[in-house]
Amino acid sequence: SFYHKIRSTAFVRCWQRYVRSCYETIRLFTLLLNLLISEDIMGYELYITRADNFWETNEQPILEDEWENVANADPDLEKSQDDWYQRSNEDGSSEQFHPWIIKSHPERQPLWYMDGAINTKNPDEAARKKLFDLSQKLNAKVLGEEGETYNAEGNQHVITSVKKPWWKIW
Repeated sequence: SFYHKIRSTAFVRCWQRYVRSCYETIRLFTLLLNLLISEDIMGYELYITRADNFWETNEQPILEDEWENVANADPDLEKSQDDWYQRSNEDGSSEQFHPWIIKSHPERQPLWYMDGAINTKNPDEAARKKLFDLSQKLNAKVLGEEGETYNAEGNQHVITSVKKPWWKIW
């Protein structure tokens, strides 16, 4: 019937508008999600640690006194009193951390001592070189989130191992 055709056409148009609005919402949500997980916001952290993995820093800690002695002896580092990070503990108390700043770095790269390691976010080559220098004084290494280490030039240290040919694996 004529009424049924008009009604179904109106329904189709309404359905199309709804699908388009859902598509736009999903597209905007995806753009926002990509922005939130981009490296500019999330970042990549490097650690000065004695541990094999950054999550094991409490097992082989750099003691706070050791770090303070090395940092105080370095004229290129200064402790910031203006910046801090406050963390809540499981018992309800909180603690405040103040970063050490690399003064010669154009962006004043912060170094945070927490949980037996020193960490920083998104370091450039100059900051990675400084991290390596500090790690040597602490008898430690510079370790990335994915377990890679860094050398004196601030480059990722590649370990080349002798691999067996695939037919000699067994």
